[in-house]
Amino acid sequence: MRNKLGLAVRTSNVSGSETDWSDPIQYRVTGMPPGKVAEIARYPNPNKWSIYLRSEARLIKWEGAYETKEDALAAVALLT
Repeated sequence: MRNKLGLAVRTSNVSGSETDWSDPIQYRVTGMPPGKVAEIARYPNPNKWSIYLRSEARLIKWEGAYETKEDALAAVALLT
């Protein structure tokens, strides 16, 4: 049975500066399987959403160019 994935706003963005809470640019994906981490951010292109996945077995750099954070979350679900 798969976990239901969700999004939690990060307290800082990929550059380490404080997030503008009115327009978040980075999220941590919640509900990931044990040993896996995923984040979604408007990075490196501030107009598109990218995903970052990490597990004990492999590391995927920021990749993708999704129109919405929901599209990026759907891509994470397919990759986990």
